Amino acid sequence: MTLGDIGIEGSKPGAAAAGVMLANRVIGLHKNGYGRILAECMFTSKILYCLWTTLAKEEDNFVTTTTKSLPKWKHMHAVKEQIQFIRDRILGRTNEELAQDEEAMLYLKEVGPDTMIPCFSVNLKGNQNVEKCNAINMALFKDLSHSSSEQTAHRIPMIVTASNLVPQKHSAALKNIKKRLGLPVDNDIPVKYIKTTCLDPWATSLKFMDNMAAIMRNSILCAIGTVTDPEALHNFVSTGLVNQQNEVIASYVGDFNDVAKQYDTVVKLKFLHDKDAEQYIAMQEKLLQSSTEPRPIVFRSIRQRHHDVFFKESKYPGENEEFHCFVGLPSDNDNNYFMSAKMNIVDVPRYEHFDNHEYHKNSSYFMYGDKENVFLFHIPCRSPDFFQVIQLDGPPDGIGSEDVDDLLLRHGIEVKIPGIPGSPVVVSGDVLDHLTKYKFDITFVGINGKVVKSEVKIARKIWFAGTVSEMLGADQVTTHF
Repeated sequence: MTLGDIGIEGSKPGAAAAGVMLANRVIGLHKNGYGRILAECMFTSKILYCLWTTLAKEEDNFVTTTTKSLPKWKHMHAVKEQIQFIRDRILGRTNEELAQDEEAMLYLKEVGPDTMIPCFSVNLKGNQNVEKCNAINMALFKDLSHSSSEQTAHRIPMIVTASNLVPQKHSAALKNIKKRLGLPVDNDIPVKYIKTTCLDPWATSLKFMDNMAAIMRNSILCAIGTVTDPEALHNFVSTGLVNQQNEVIASYVGDFNDVAKQYDTVVKLKFLHDKDAEQYIAMQEKLLQSSTEPRPIVFRSIRQRHHDVFFKESKYPGENEEFHCFVGLPSDNDNNYFMSAKMNIVDVPRYEHFDNHEYHKNSSYFMYGDKENVFLFHIPCRSPDFFQVIQLDGPPDGIGSEDVDDLLLRHGIEVKIPGIPGSPVVVSGDVLDHLTKYKFDITFVGINGKVVKSEVKIARKIWFAGTVSEMLGADQVTTHF
């Protein structure tokens, strides 16, 4: 039924129309209302454009280039000059500081996209294979996009989309981006690129942008690994505790000197068969009875890329892997496993690529588990450093909400230990355990962004490993249990 220009709507459509009308009345369809919001989003897109332009460092093995090239600007004709200008005068500065810098503001008017969608593409330095370049960007897109399973949506730190730059008549756009990526221009193969959209007018705080850069750098390094890592055997030190769902948490044994193993990963696995879980538990109990500091049970995957252990077929719910189980850390030539088990990848709360970071000011750990079992996993930065797995005697304060009392534990969170420096203690060529006390304070960002300080107590030190010369290689590692 229609009444001229007036339509009759039900309750839900009516609520939507009323909501739009109310928002327009409150915010205002003028330059100080929605105009201000759009302007702030445009400003964010320009800052993000600058971030993507400068994301790759001189020592990195990859390059990033935006789909819209840098402009010709006054005396700065070289790209390196503009990148340095962006780093010195734009990034790392507050909006107030930028507003007082006339030259920086004039530059921001010229750079970036004409919309709120800064786009970029990634390539390996020296790579001239367009298909490999596209494969890296596709891997990046897959890692930062939703899959069909909603179980893993909370593990995606940033949502992006992707598209292809295709050849067009009377346009040199494809050839130009290929030149900037270091690809040959004598073909019409499309180039895949990543699209990021800025819809938040409050997104330009320094901390927020630093986090965005860290997320994208890690995602790029992981995407490169997805395409180029050689196949290897991957070891995971298990925590030794199986819950009622036959689930067990494990920490990946990384290696700074092996390109196939330059990862810091924590994973939750589930035994598919009860008999395998029972055999694992029986072995763990035997080890605990035989020694006060028993060697941990280590899971070893089949030979494959690190990424494919977790994400080969899906975003891990439904991903099944076969692991060989060893007592202690095996070498690649060791085939004396005591059992083989089919396991389901339940959760991957931490998936970080080594990036040669500076040591943290304070020692940093990743805390993960539930209200029954809480574990700390040391976060390695650069060689020399160490891996460590610790079980706490209970959950710390401030890790839950009114609805879920162990919310942060189930999600996983980085914690710091005040008073203990982030750099390792090295004596006679060995990295030593700096946790000499069994009670200490940790700090972390809790619910609603509140900084929480809580005392914790170590229940069990499960594993410690570290060396100076050959960091964390299975054949050279200095290991303490």
